[in-house]
Amino acid sequence: MRHEIDSLKLEFDRLLDEINDPSTNHRRRALIGDRLAEMGDHRPGVGLRPDGLPDIEWCAVPGGRVTLEKDAGTFEVQPFEMARYPITYVQYRAFLEAADGCPNEQWWQGLPHPAAPGQQNRLTDNHPAERVSWFDAIAFCRWLSWRLAARFDPMDAMTWAVRLPTELEWQQAATGGSPDNVYPWGAAWDAAKANTSESGLSRTTAVGMYPHGMVAGLGMLDMSGNVVEWCLSVRGDPRKIDINPSDARVVRGGSWDGPRFYARAAGRHDHAPAPRHYRFGFRLVRSAP
Repeated sequence: MRHEIDSLKLEFDRLLDEINDPSTNHRRRALIGDRLAEMGDHRPGVGLRPDGLPDIEWCAVPGGRVTLEKDAGTFEVQPFEMARYPITYVQYRAFLEAADGCPNEQWWQGLPHPAAPGQQNRLTDNHPAERVSWFDAIAFCRWLSWRLAARFDPMDAMTWAVRLPTELEWQQAATGGSPDNVYPWGAAWDAAKANTSESGLSRTTAVGMYPHGMVAGLGMLDMSGNVVEWCLSVRGDPRKIDINPSDARVVRGGSWDGPRFYARAAGRHDHAPAPRHYRFGFRLVRSAP
């Protein structure tokens, strides 16, 4: 038994070394991520805590000024913390399967409560959760906030322990606070640093398979490609973040089946909140301590 454990640890470490090698190709990265899931992916921020709640690894994001595309304005952003990865399938499933989770009407206050959750396309624990609507993401944030803090106003996202980022926060994080960064890693496109349509994979990968695509100096991964990420903000007014089920919401970051144009740090797009598209997931933020 000890020999088997040691062998798995050696393999795990070797696979991590491979993804840290810039020459590792897209297909190999995808296979490595799936193998890590088979072994039990114990990277911090990917799975669950001992108490069964999502294990979120937080990265500090500095405050600053954010200028939105299409002359939408310049705004101040306060410091905050963002999850290193999008919420993974195993983390989202904790909400779906908890007795006090998805079925609880409390988390759906002011929102349509679906009869059933969306169907994950790739049933792999360390892949990002997908087919998640904005409503689903809001309900998840309410549930996890209650489990973490117990006291909050479900209709006021700024009182929650964890929440979706505003559009301004998402862009500040994706640029690392530098407007010169067209992509999280810098100014120039590099197809080897993200899972977009240019990868040719035609599917999601496990989170964190592109460490060289990390946000410069901050540590967040997969902010270009893999899955599109929901934001709190209403598309027409970046400061509007109320929980109104009729408003279209901002989505950011591009996905595995979108080209690099959509994966730009400043790229602004929006979508109706109800659909559960195969490319849509989400990532958490919290206030700076």
